Amino acid sequence: MYNCSKCGKEIETPKDLTVRAVRCQCGNVVSFSDALTMVPQSASSKTATPANYDGIIIPGYRIIRKIGEGGMGSVFEAVQESLGRSVAIKILPGKLASDPQFVKRFDREAGTLSQLRHPNIGGIIDRGAVSGTYYFVMEYVADKNGNIVTLQELINQRKLDGNSVLKFTREIAAALAYAHSKGIIHRDIKPSNILIDEHSVARVVDFGIAQILGDEQNRRLHLTMTGESIGTPQYMSPEQRTDATKADARSDIYSLGVMVYEMLTGGFPEGAWDPPSELGCDSKWDSIIENSIRKFPERRFQTMTDFLSSLDVFGTAPSLPKEVTASSGKVKEEHYRTPVPSAILGKCPGCGVENPGDNKFCNGCGASLYEACPVCKGEIRVGLRFCGKCGVDIPKQKKINKAIDSQIPELTAGKRYYELDKVLAELEGLGATVEGLIELRKETDSTLCEAKQLFEKAVKLNSVNKQPEAAAEILGKLLSLCLDYPEASNLLDTINREISKCLKNLDDAKKHISCKEYGMALYYLNSLLHKYDSDEVKNLHAEAVKENDRVFRRNRRIYAIVLLSVILINIIGIAVFRLSHYITYNSYYEKACIAFSEKEYEEALKFFEEALKIPGYENDRPSIKLRDYAKWIIEGRVALDKKDWASAEKAFKSVLSIPGYEEDSMASSCLKTAQEALEVPRKKSEESWNATETEVNKLLSEANNNSLNIVRRIELADSAMVLLQKISGLLEMLYLTDLSKTKIANLKTETASLKSKLALIPD
Repeated sequence: MYNCSKCGKEIETPKDLTVRAVRCQCGNVVSFSDALTMVPQSASSKTATPANYDGIIIPGYRIIRKIGEGGMGSVFEAVQESLGRSVAIKILPGKLASDPQFVKRFDREAGTLSQLRHPNIGGIIDRGAVSGTYYFVMEYVADKNGNIVTLQELINQRKLDGNSVLKFTREIAAALAYAHSKGIIHRDIKPSNILIDEHSVARVVDFGIAQILGDEQNRRLHLTMTGESIGTPQYMSPEQRTDATKADARSDIYSLGVMVYEMLTGGFPEGAWDPPSELGCDSKWDSIIENSIRKFPERRFQTMTDFLSSLDVFGTAPSLPKEVTASSGKVKEEHYRTPVPSAILGKCPGCGVENPGDNKFCNGCGASLYEACPVCKGEIRVGLRFCGKCGVDIPKQKKINKAIDSQIPELTAGKRYYELDKVLAELEGLGATVEGLIELRKETDSTLCEAKQLFEKAVKLNSVNKQPEAAAEILGKLLSLCLDYPEASNLLDTINREISKCLKNLDDAKKHISCKEYGMALYYLNSLLHKYDSDEVKNLHAEAVKENDRVFRRNRRIYAIVLLSVILINIIGIAVFRLSHYITYNSYYEKACIAFSEKEYEEALKFFEEALKIPGYENDRPSIKLRDYAKWIIEGRVALDKKDWASAEKAFKSVLSIPGYEEDSMASSCLKTAQEALEVPRKKSEESWNATETEVNKLLSEANNNSLNIVRRIELADSAMVLLQKISGLLEMLYLTDLSKTKIANLKTETASLKSKLALIPD
C-alpha cells in the first residue's frame, strides 16, 4: 500500500507489475517506479532494520554488496525494506560533511535533482545524511538477469552496431536535454555512467552529483580528497579541464560527442582524429561529431536540443509503447502531467505573468498552463521541449501534426504542389513516417516534373519561337495543373502585357500605312518582328518597305535638284558680294595712291586704312607697306618740328626698315639731322653716366665690406640706389645708348639684391 504524495490517501498496489503509475482521485499521478511521489506507511517503516556494511548504516535499507567505486564515492546494491525492491545507494566521501557550504548545497540541489523524471534517467529516490555520511538512493538499473550492464562494457565487447549507437545516442541526448531544461548539468557524462536496463534502454545515472560538487570551493575540496578533477579527463571539455565553474550545458554536449565517437570507433577523437566515415561508419556522423567536440564552446551545438535535432538525418526514433492500467488489460492513454518544480517560474504565454512551476492555471489571466502532448495526450507544461511521459519532441511533433492535419489537405485541394513539395521535404527532414506519404511524394514529384516541362516549353515558345499566344496557352495549362509554380504567373502576366502591346503597335502601323507614313509604320513593325512571329506582320512589313523605298527614291531626286539650286544661288551671291568689295577697295586704294604721289601723307594714310577695312583685303601687303611709310613719315616730321630728336630718330629708322624704302633719300636726310642734333646731349649723358657708374661701384664696394657697421652699409646701398634712380631719368630723353641702359639695369638689380641681404642681417 502507498499513500498519495498530494492528499495522503491510501492507494492499493496493482497486481500487474507492468503498471508504472495510476491516478489518485485528487488528480495526482502516483508512479510506482519513483518512491519520491509515494509515502510508505508507518507500519512498514517500523519494521525496517538498519543494515551495516563496513560501518555504513542507513535506516530502511539493507546493503547487499558494493557494485562500484569512483572519485565521488562508492555505490552499493541495497534493498529498500519498505517495498522489498532493489535500489542503488551512492555514499559520498565522508570529509565533505566538514564543509558547511557543501551541506547547504547538498540539501538545495538534491531536492532539484529529485524532480528529474524521464524514461532515460535513473531517478533519485531518496537522499539523506546519517552520522555525517551523505548518500543518494537511486533506481537499481539492471538487465533481465539482474546484472548491471554499462555502456562501457558494450563498447569494450564491441557489441554495438549502427542502429544501437543511434538508439542509445537519442536516448542519452533526450535525457540530457530534459535535464538541461530543468537547469541541471551532469558534468560527468561517460559510458560507465550509462546503464542499460532490461528493455535495452539507456539510462543516465549519477545525474547531478557533479552538479552538487561543481562550485569552485567544493571542487578544491574534491581535488584534495581524491586527487582528480570533477569528471573523467577523456570526456571532459577543454573549459571544464581548466575551470569547472565554466562548464555549462555545452560541456555535456562535448562529453556526449566523445562518447558517441567511442561507440562508433572504439577510440577517442584526440589529436588529428579521423572522421567516423574514414573508419567505416556512416558519413552522417562526421558533422555531428565535429560540431559536438569543437574546442571553443561557442562553435559547438549550443543546446542539447540542437544535438538531438541533428540526429534527424537518420530518421525518427520509434515511439514508446502506451501504458496499460491495472483495471483493464486494454491499451489506454493515461492523462499524465509533466512535473515541474514549484521553485521554477515561467511566464504565461497569454499575459506574461510569472507563475510557479506547479501552477495549473495562470495567476494573472486564469488560462491553463498545460496542454495535451501531441502523441500520448498527457498534460504537459506549455513551452516544454520534450514530453515527460513519452519523451517526444513536442515542437517537432506539432509541426508534423499541423502538416498532416491542415497543410497537406489544403495545399492538395488548392493544387499548390510547389508549396506542398516544401512541406513534404520538411516532413521527411523531421523523419515523419505517415501512411500514404510515399504515394503523395510520388504524385507531387510527377506533377512538378510535368509542370517544369510545360514551363520550359512556354519559355521556348515565347523567347525563341516568338509565339506569345501559344506560350500563354501552355502557361494556362500549367497553372491549372500546379497553381503555385514559381514564375509561371509572372511570366503569363508579362506575356499578356507583351501581346497587348504588340496588338496596339500593329494597329498603329496599319494607321500609318493608310496615311502613307511608311517610315513610322516601319518603326512599329520592326519592333514587332523581334517579339511577334506573324504572317500579317511580315506582309505589312514587306509592303511598308517597298512603298518606303519608292517614296525615298522620289524624294531623293527632289532633294538633289533643290540642293543644286541652293548651291548655285550661293555661288552667285558670293561672286556678287566679292565683286562689290573689290570695287570699293580699288576706289580707296586709287585715292590713297594719288595722295601718296602728291606727298599728302595724312590723306593717303586715311584712305589706306579705309581700304584695309574692306572684308577680304585686311592683309593686303601693298596697302600695308604704303600705310606704314606714310605713318612713320608723319610721326618723324612732327617730332622734328617739336625738336624731339629721339622720337624723330626712331620714326625715320622705321621708315628705312620698310622693304623697298631702305635708300629713301628724304628719310635718310631727316635721320641724319636728328642724329646730329642728339650727338652733343648724348655725349654729355655718357660722361655723366660714367661718373655716376664709378661712384655707384665705389658705394657698392664699401657696402659689401663686412667690417663696416650694418647701418653704414645700408646707408651706402641706399645712396647707390638714389644715384641709379637719378641717372635712369635720362632714359626718358633717350640720350643713353643701349649698352648704358643695360648697365643701369644690372646695377639696379645688384643694388636691390644687396639691400635685401643687408635687411636680413640683425643689428
